[in-house]
Amino acid sequence: MKTLQRKLGKVFETLPVEAIPAGWLYDEYGNLNYEGATLSVGLYCCHLANTHKSDGVFTLDRGKAEEYTGYNRRTIQRALVELMAVNTKCERTLILCMHTGDSLPSTYSISTTLGYALKSFGGDKPETLRTLLFNAGLGYDDIPTYIMANLRAFKGEPLAAALIGLRQAQAYNSTVYTAVLKEWKEQSGINKDEALRNAWNLEAFKNLLLVKHTSRRRTAEVTLYDPIKHTELKYVKSDAIARAREREAQSQYDEEQKKSLRMFTPSELADWFLHEFPNSEFRDGEYYTDCPMCHGTEGGKKAPKPTVRSNFSKGYVGVFTCREHTKGRDGRCSFTGQGQVPFHLVALRDNISPADARQRMEEYILGRRVSQ
Repeated sequence: MKTLQRKLGKVFETLPVEAIPAGWLYDEYGNLNYEGATLSVGLYCCHLANTHKSDGVFTLDRGKAEEYTGYNRRTIQRALVELMAVNTKCERTLILCMHTGDSLPSTYSISTTLGYALKSFGGDKPETLRTLLFNAGLGYDDIPTYIMANLRAFKGEPLAAALIGLRQAQAYNSTVYTAVLKEWKEQSGINKDEALRNAWNLEAFKNLLLVKHTSRRRTAEVTLYDPIKHTELKYVKSDAIARAREREAQSQYDEEQKKSLRMFTPSELADWFLHEFPNSEFRDGEYYTDCPMCHGTEGGKKAPKPTVRSNFSKGYVGVFTCREHTKGRDGRCSFTGQGQVPFHLVALRDNISPADARQRMEEYILGRRVSQ
């Protein structure tokens, strides 16, 4: 059953994922290009390349690979040879060997479609595999980290079944979908229904994909799960969407608030300020008033002087600060005005709320506009 893939959706975007070269794992119809040990070892290589910013270069210890994938060393070596050869389905290699030896771990690199080391697309600093694939224009597919970290548990046909299950979810752009069993088997290279059912019943598999199938039915209902939270992924995704909408709504509200403050010109704000503080001094484009904290006395050494500076050409309704020396050269007044605007000075002086002070400011300026 050859059906060209739909545009893939980001159905597990809330899960931790790792990048693999696009076109290496699946063909244009969504079928797997590899199977068995070669598939598992190939993902293990990508996992190693994803672990650090290493320009796609990684060392592979066969003992650790054996423990991680569940395959013996001879099988792993055969898989590595296959991954370094051109695959007839995807017409590319995955890795190339940069150094090998009996005493030290071998060094490999993720390769380009032409068989060169991917690090040739890197810069002066080491890059992640995802960044390199993007810079090289090769593209990448995302595989949940849960699969990459549990290759031994998924060993064999369960790994192929899980990868196709995730690919189908992307094709349907849904975390809950109806799968056609014949298509699932053909794309994963699994021949027997029993083998597919055994994969579904594997605990590691059910942590990520829960399959409900009635005997003799040609379809099955599939639900994606968050393997860490053990909740349906659709709820996790909906929560993320809800939070994004809430942030967007808050952002729009904040922007509207800012726009409402932008309605006053610097000259109008300065006129209002002089109305509230008629004794303020104007120097160097700023208005100076008495500081309610230090009073400009430098710790009582000098006579009081206005030190709070308000500037109405900055911010939405102006800014203010004191920062006057209070104890010699090292000490400064802590009345910074951080997170506040000039109408807060009115609120502090008259012992009213900032909202009331702002309303008084708006009423004064708008009243002046009407009278003019």
